[in-house]
Amino acid sequence: MKMGVCPCLALAFLAALPSWGGADLDGSGRVDGGDLLLLIESAAAADIDGDGYADHRDLFAFAAAWYTPPAPSYTLEYDHAGDTLRVRHPDGRLLVRINPMLDLAFTDGARVSSGAMARSVASQSPLVLAFSHARVSAWVQVREELDRIVLSGTVECKTGAIMHIALPYTFHLEGGPVSRMLWPRALGVELLPPLLSSSRTESADYPGADGFCDFVAADLSDAPVYFYRCGREERARPVTFLLHCGPVPQFRRFYRAYVGQGQSYAVPPVACQIGGPLRNTLLRYKRQCGLGRTLADKLSPAVWEDWAPRIRSVLDPPFALAAESLSAFTHPAVVEPWAWMLGGFDRKYPDFLPPNPVYGGETEFRTFVSAAHNGDHLVQLYTNFTWWCTGWEGEGSEPAPSYLQYGDVALSRSLSGQLYYENYEGNYGYRNTPLHPVANAKRAEVRNALLSDYGIDLLYHDQLGARSWDYDANPAHANPSDYGDGLMQIGRQEAARGRPVGTETGHDRALEWASLLNYWTYPPLAPLLFWPNTSLPGYWKPHEARVYPYALHLSGGDAILDLHSADTSDRLAWALLLNARLSILGVNRNHFVGAARERLRFAQELQKVLPARALSDRLLAFDYLADRILAATYEKSGTANLRRPYTLPDELIVAASGFDLRAHDGFLAGEYLSREGVAVALCRLPGSATAGTLARGDFTLPWGGQVLAATHPVLPATSTRASVLAFPVSPGAVFAGGQTPESVLAAFSALAPQSVTSPLTLDEALARSRVLVNPYSEYFPAASLSAWPAGVDRLRTWCEAGGILVEIGGYPAYTAAAWDGAAWRYKSVGAVGLRGLCDEACSFAPDVPTTLSVTSLGGTIFSKATLDALDGTSARVLRPPASTARALVLCESSAGAYLVVHRTGHGALVRVGGVPTPAAMAALPEIVAALLDGRLPLAPPLWRMPFYREVVVGG
Repeated sequence: MKMGVCPCLALAFLAALPSWGGADLDGSGRVDGGDLLLLIESAAAADIDGDGYADHRDLFAFAAAWYTPPAPSYTLEYDHAGDTLRVRHPDGRLLVRINPMLDLAFTDGARVSSGAMARSVASQSPLVLAFSHARVSAWVQVREELDRIVLSGTVECKTGAIMHIALPYTFHLEGGPVSRMLWPRALGVELLPPLLSSSRTESADYPGADGFCDFVAADLSDAPVYFYRCGREERARPVTFLLHCGPVPQFRRFYRAYVGQGQSYAVPPVACQIGGPLRNTLLRYKRQCGLGRTLADKLSPAVWEDWAPRIRSVLDPPFALAAESLSAFTHPAVVEPWAWMLGGFDRKYPDFLPPNPVYGGETEFRTFVSAAHNGDHLVQLYTNFTWWCTGWEGEGSEPAPSYLQYGDVALSRSLSGQLYYENYEGNYGYRNTPLHPVANAKRAEVRNALLSDYGIDLLYHDQLGARSWDYDANPAHANPSDYGDGLMQIGRQEAARGRPVGTETGHDRALEWASLLNYWTYPPLAPLLFWPNTSLPGYWKPHEARVYPYALHLSGGDAILDLHSADTSDRLAWALLLNARLSILGVNRNHFVGAARERLRFAQELQKVLPARALSDRLLAFDYLADRILAATYEKSGTANLRRPYTLPDELIVAASGFDLRAHDGFLAGEYLSREGVAVALCRLPGSATAGTLARGDFTLPWGGQVLAATHPVLPATSTRASVLAFPVSPGAVFAGGQTPESVLAAFSALAPQSVTSPLTLDEALARSRVLVNPYSEYFPAASLSAWPAGVDRLRTWCEAGGILVEIGGYPAYTAAAWDGAAWRYKSVGAVGLRGLCDEACSFAPDVPTTLSVTSLGGTIFSKATLDALDGTSARVLRPPASTARALVLCESSAGAYLVVHRTGHGALVRVGGVPTPAAMAALPEIVAALLDGRLPLAPPLWRMPFYREVVVGG
């Protein structure tokens, strides 16, 4: 970004802020115009004051909001006797004592501690604390940089000993009680006994699955105190922060490093900052660590615009079902068959190919990829190149072919020469050396085959960002500390190809190359005192949910995260709060119809309009509004994840577990409560006269001086006529229970039934009739086998508007039947057909006669003759509803319900849950009559599950 700002103006501007700490933003060693431009380039937009121009007026407006300087009167003093730096409050009270110390642990058990330290002269600046030992020489430098104290040091190994060292710095916080603690890894802050044992210093494993950044903060009663690493050096072993729970709050900070004979190791500088906003300090940490490659740097505009609007969906196996599941999507998506590898999930690494024959093998896998591309979907595959498999529990266990061929030549080794053994839920193997030539070659072979031969679009790299950076003494590494950098090099190689690269969890070093980070890197909040009663998504493990969202501040605009799985109101709310890509796991036939399909459709509609507003957005604030109410504000949009009903300023009431998302351009999405108390999930585009919603019924909802109104569709005519399907769907098909077309027509004679003799006349029958009777026990006509979900969807809409569908036997869509012009074709679709109509499942009962019993509700609508014929007689009850929570049961048995009314809005599905008897055939017209005259109530609010439709927006 270039702006018309002269260097003189820049210097004058910075001179006007003498207390501004850390003004040397670009690390040049001086404060000049380059720092000012760097400051402005960090902004979301240079036009801060909104006048349409990026000019000098924006600098002043932005500086005030961007950085609140620490109090300039904090003082630092050095205590010569105790080798201690002290930070004092303006009133003279002591805030922090900093005691630099060295603690070197050798692999043979020898130690050198601060007792060998030589004290320096008090007046020396910067302060240098040095000591020597027969094996090592070391020094620690302490210097003041405006508002920060920076500590760094070097250790040199003089003898042949290999050292395994810990370099702690102790910070005593003495400014009063610590009101809150913020840390970047769940296990990085521990409550310790008064005496620290050396074994506890060996526990650091950042960056691992629990961590994100090298940063910690304590909020004292007077000012926050921050500690963070200033450097980029990749060989540094991870950092741990320990909180000493003694008379005085105490931080201990540890580095571990490997130093060989004649080698030196420079400890990355550690900064202690007093005061200043958390967000600004985090961004300073980011700059000083050389982070900050944005999504725009990693991806071309064409790739971003193609990838970002797509919902990510993981498809269930086998490959044929995954290909069939593509019909559930209304927009292009990123689709991923979760099971595809040779041998099964997590087996035979690194020999993933050919695709697993259990799921359909080579042919069906290629068919799936082709079908996805024909639908404009991108195909992503799960991969893991970080370990090699040696076998698994159970039948057929065998090592990966590469392991048999190469042995352990490419595997990682600890400093003692041992392999790193791993076990993942019954699968066994060893960690490999990332950049070993053999591992490199195998990775390239598999990767190129997937992308070039099979046409896979994207690869997801499990564990590439989640591995702890343990030592790897494989000779392929120049230094055992190179393991972490080897993992990062794989990521850099992938990102250099210009495709979005995703990885499990990740950490701030992965931001250099990762475009997408998996969900648990960003657990929302710690269940600590300063976030009381904050409920967390149930699928997060406790140790994954204890982190303040540092990552949201650090990664905004640099990577997006993927949150499994936004298929419920609660998860959708968290996804929007955290600016996550929307993701649906386990897509299968259940998503073809019914509530699951509508939730998938709503998520797709929402994802389609989110990217420009949210996915590349930067977090400005993360606030605790009230009990269980959290809010995140981004530069282009704002979200609130509300855990109970909460009234927003414009009188919208957010539903329990609901959310509110607004962009500055007028985009609105959320889950609210209507005046009738009905939960309404809403998505409205700027300037649009309609909004998409998941709603249970009719509602009106005020919003910003307008009214959102949804009314259920009604039949254009009030006809009570019936239509009866009377054409055979197969040569041997007969009506259920031995009925004939004539007998079924006669049973419904009061409704002037007409016979439907071909599939072509079915639409006409739906348009003219209020009642549709399907006499076939297990068949239902569809326009084509692949279009049967659309047929069920059409029937559901017809029922919701007041239609009554009567199923004489079995349950709907058990087998779809389609006429291809020459013969009938069939497709078994199971109970999902019933769920598509009424969101209720069936269960199977024994195929034996069972005694029937008319319920009290049935007794109010059946004639005496029907009641006498049903009650106490026998019938075969085969497929009763598994749950009757929303159904009206009129006749039941010990094997389950026999005559059932499933309420579907203004209409109904009437079913015989088994083989129809003559008494049941007589009961069906009486049930329909009770529905038509209102003796069986169906009107809202007795709705089935939510469904997607448009809402009219009025003034």
